Amino acid sequence: MSHCIRRTALCLTTLAIAIAIIGCAGTRSGRGQRTTAADRAEIRGNLASLNTVCAARDVPGFMELFEDSDDILFVGSDKGEVFQGRTAIAGFMAKLFARPFTFSFDMQQVVIKRSGSFAWAYVDGNMLHTGENGQVKQMRYRFSVAMVRTGGAWKWQLFDGAVPGGE
Repeated sequence: MSHCIRRTALCLTTLAIAIAIIGCAGTRSGRGQRTTAADRAEIRGNLASLNTVCAARDVPGFMELFEDSDDILFVGSDKGEVFQGRTAIAGFMAKLFARPFTFSFDMQQVVIKRSGSFAWAYVDGNMLHTGENGQVKQMRYRFSVAMVRTGGAWKWQLFDGAVPGGE
């Protein structure tokens, strides 16, 4: 199977998992709860925290975005960037933050949905690499996160990033 087909299959599998998580939310209390403006604002704040922790190269801060569990998954956009559990994700982020640039995201399009204690966000825009000399390079990037409401905050269970391109 070619890399593009495998990546597409992985993305579809990840999307199916996220949809299943959201679908299961209907069996819990909060069924039918609509996504409110307050939900969108709070989740947008959560997403904005991604840029803050990336700029600071803050691995513990990055891990705070996730649920405090090993049942979490990070899928990056490059071959081999699939990490499950806190230790594996933190190790990858430490390597990523050690690179000679910082990165952030201009979140041009954001779609947010909530059902009870579960939510998801789809973000489409650009990843920005800012070099040590201040030069910024951008590349198209999109990502999705599946979240759970725990301890009064939205925490990620899944991050799935992708570099869109032609097939």
